[in-house]
Amino acid sequence: MLEAQVVLGVDIGTTSTKVAAFGADGTLYAEAEHGYPMAEDVTGKAEQNADAIVLAVVAGLRDMAGKIAPGRISGLSFSAAMHSLLLLDKAGHPLAPLMTWADNRPAEATETLKARPDAATIFARTGVPLHPMAPLSKLLWLRQTQPALLNQAVRVCGIKSYVLLALGGDYVIDRSLANATALFDLHTMDWADDLVALAGISRAQLPQLVEPTAEVGRLADAVAEQTGLPAGLPLFAGASDGCLSTLGAGAATAGRLALSVGTSGAVRVMTEKPVQDLGGRLFTYYLGQDQWVLGGPLNNVANALAWLRDLVGAGSVEVLTQAAGTRPVGANGLLFLPYLAGARAPLWTAEARGAFLGLARQHTQADMARAVMEGIGFALLDVAELMWPLIGEMDLITATGGFTQSALWRQIVADIFGLPLAVQAGGQAAALGAAAIGMQALNWVVAAEDVVPPITGAVTQPDPARHAAYRQLFHLWHQASRQNEATAAALAAIQRQPLL
Repeated sequence: MLEAQVVLGVDIGTTSTKVAAFGADGTLYAEAEHGYPMAEDVTGKAEQNADAIVLAVVAGLRDMAGKIAPGRISGLSFSAAMHSLLLLDKAGHPLAPLMTWADNRPAEATETLKARPDAATIFARTGVPLHPMAPLSKLLWLRQTQPALLNQAVRVCGIKSYVLLALGGDYVIDRSLANATALFDLHTMDWADDLVALAGISRAQLPQLVEPTAEVGRLADAVAEQTGLPAGLPLFAGASDGCLSTLGAGAATAGRLALSVGTSGAVRVMTEKPVQDLGGRLFTYYLGQDQWVLGGPLNNVANALAWLRDLVGAGSVEVLTQAAGTRPVGANGLLFLPYLAGARAPLWTAEARGAFLGLARQHTQADMARAVMEGIGFALLDVAELMWPLIGEMDLITATGGFTQSALWRQIVADIFGLPLAVQAGGQAAALGAAAIGMQALNWVVAAEDVVPPITGAVTQPDPARHAAYRQLFHLWHQASRQNEATAAALAAIQRQPLL
């Protein structure tokens, strides 16, 4: 009996690259993961070594060659984290570390951008809220602080473009990732020349725009020797991790809201046309023909619980979550604002700061853990509440990310939203979405969503009484979130420059 052909979905994430082999029916046959560190400091820096990421991709491909007969592999398709920025010299080598989405150093440059009379127009054209995460802001900051470095750059790209070059691909970027740069006009589906000029670069430095289904090269002989994969395998562009995670989570069906909760998080929904929040609080990103994603990202999700683990010496996140399960809804009157690394949606400010509110002597580690988990749930709902007027109410949450492994996490989120929560079996939603795009390019399926298996696992149902309690708590949380903004900005300034 012949074994099924597969496509490798390569998901280049913030903390690791995951490679997974999927069949045309969405069956996951094998997976591998390799991590890499991020260099961060008090200035807001959040950088990575681009070559270390390439090595992680190659290692993942090598693992696949040991788990899947190479002859079964029909191609590679790519997902990547959005908003990264990399400057390359004439030889194609990085001039500086990769700036990730989490890099907040362009905060002042972003405020200058927000003060422009055409700021609302920039958002309306790009679909990207003005924030330090965007490559437009990063380039403005580099122009102000390191003009000599920027002047040396022959190519200006993101991590996926660099990985594709390393594997034997062309110098390209898919329109899904390009849409997230704030240099791309979602109405013309092309680079916005005036915004490119505003950033201090030229169109010639940017990668060529391609559709997610485009074949963008073939696996190079040298990489084939390193990995054990066949030389000449087609490389497909794929899309951004957020869009592909939404697809892979099974949210292409009407009425489904996709929640992704990992190191960072996001709330997303798929639409047939670009839908925009005129207040500039939600993103609008392209996935493919008649497929757009509306939503908002969070900076601080599972990393907030990891921070608490380290702060209190709990040993593990699992220990904290187990303890949180012993505490009542509302954590005995304790709220948590999860803005430990600034805020993206819906506040969009690097100056946001976290806080425990209502902290009293009787509170325990378990109360704090519960408050953190609930605070993250409230932050996700804070984004979703902006989406309801634009898309209507949803009837099911499809969830992905590490939090889905915890029954308590799932229940808290279902109760806060008042919606049933389902988990797509197998995980690796972004890698599955990428593989599905590759299968569409290979003409295995008519539409990429045809690859995504139906949701068959257990569904977490919300409890009406807990949902009613959380509605009261969310009102307090939302009020505190907005009232804390001015104080947080003042404290952020002191953190950058101590008073004494």
